[in-house]
Amino acid sequence: MTTGTIIGAENEEVVETPATETPANDGNRNAEVTDWRAGLDESLRGEKVFETIKGKDWNEAGPLLAKGYLEGQRYAGQSVKLPGKDAKPEEIAAVRDKLVKHGLIEGPPESPDKYEITGDDVVPAEAAKGFALEAHKLGLTQKQMAGVLDYYKRTLGEGQAELAQSRKQVEDELQKEWGPAGFKKNVTLARRAVLEVGGKELLEKLETTGLGNDPVLVKMFARVGALLAEEGSIAGDVPGVPGAEDAKAEIARIQNDPNDLYHGRHAGKPGHDERVKYVRNLYKIAYPEK
Repeated sequence: MTTGTIIGAENEEVVETPATETPANDGNRNAEVTDWRAGLDESLRGEKVFETIKGKDWNEAGPLLAKGYLEGQRYAGQSVKLPGKDAKPEEIAAVRDKLVKHGLIEGPPESPDKYEITGDDVVPAEAAKGFALEAHKLGLTQKQMAGVLDYYKRTLGEGQAELAQSRKQVEDELQKEWGPAGFKKNVTLARRAVLEVGGKELLEKLETTGLGNDPVLVKMFARVGALLAEEGSIAGDVPGVPGAEDAKAEIARIQNDPNDLYHGRHAGKPGHDERVKYVRNLYKIAYPEK
């Protein structure tokens, strides 16, 4: 039999309940939280992005979250997602248009005719229009287009200046060799010969490449022109070469001169055949359409 009070009984078995340890917040999403995050799903509670939102309950944290969400949406609306290296041209154009819209870069004009570009002595109006079309295809801005065009004009202008200098030098040499009258005659013959054997295409080729200033070619075509003029193959008057009216007058003079070797009664005499050929060439010059 035991003595004493029940509380003070020496044989009372006491069972100790071990203390419950609170796990440390080691960054695990499932770590216990005591603020407004406690109301979130367990998979979201431990997200570090929420640690900056302070508040003991939703009434305090809610407005902060709403403000952050609004700012995020505004940023997303203004942000630009860069396309990948295999992006299509239209995807790249869309990014460029967005940057232009927000005033971050300058874009091309709406259409080629919106470029500020006009023709001049270096770049004719038609060439300027074609330049604007190509610039718009490439998406060049007004400033970029003007820079490229300015460089092109400078380069082209330098080339034209060199051609002009070369032409002046050759003209001086040929005038010294042929004299003023002979220079005008031979240059005209050379030009007519080029048109006769190669047409305008050859003439333009010689002019654009500068080969028309080569004295060797000028002399060669002048000789060809002289031969064609003798045959009556060159139409139009050439300085120093009988023209249509000159040829008609010469034909009339020969026909009215019975002693001229051209007439049939002189057939068989030395020089008759050459004279007949000469008159035939005169006819070609006098009546080129026949």
